[in-house]
Amino acid sequence: MRKRKIALCRSLLGRIASGADEDWLWDNMRPVGREFGSPDFERLMDKDRRNGVGVFDPELKGRFLRGVSISEDMPVQPRKRL
Repeated sequence: MRKRKIALCRSLLGRIASGADEDWLWDNMRPVGREFGSPDFERLMDKDRRNGVGVFDPELKGRFLRGVSISEDMPVQPRKRL
């Protein structure tokens, strides 16, 4: 029984350690592409700005400025009392 308990504890500790290693790898991964912190971030944002795509899309800005329209015949769910 004691040997089995020791084996289980070692197995669980091994899983925990491997999870911590994986977390460490994700935390220390270098950003690439359009992620903030990437060495290419500024260059790619300038390219998007010139081409008018992504967050610089004029249609996207127009949608944001118009807001959300809700039709009058749309059913509204009543709020529950807190």
